[in-house]
Amino acid sequence: MVNSNIYAFSKFCIVGGAAALTHYLVLMLLIHLTSITLALENLIAFSIAFWVSYFGHRIITFNAQKTRHIHVLPKFLLVACLGFIFNEAFLLTTQHFFHAENLSTLIILTIVITAIFTFFLSKFFAFKFSG
Repeated sequence: MVNSNIYAFSKFCIVGGAAALTHYLVLMLLIHLTSITLALENLIAFSIAFWVSYFGHRIITFNAQKTRHIHVLPKFLLVACLGFIFNEAFLLTTQHFFHAENLSTLIILTIVITAIFTFFLSKFFAFKFSG
């Protein structure tokens, strides 16, 4: 049981890492190439990373290919939206109150904290009856 949880968490970290890297790279690209607000840039990056996360966790982490999208996608979308709200609030609040000079470090910290939050929601809610 412990080994299977460690294995599942390892897969989650790999898929989550790919999604987080996607989020980070898209966000940094948007920051450097556009003049839109950080909140909107973060929303765009999060939306792209969502699909990396959904399909990665569906196929690799939780082995839920046999579960229909109609059963998993709405719950995962809810988890992702809660994760985004947490992500956005933490990022913007921290930037506002601490006037972070190193935006890159703040973004990485925000993504890591959000990933931990969404792992538990994914495991015990979105993919609860899968895998």
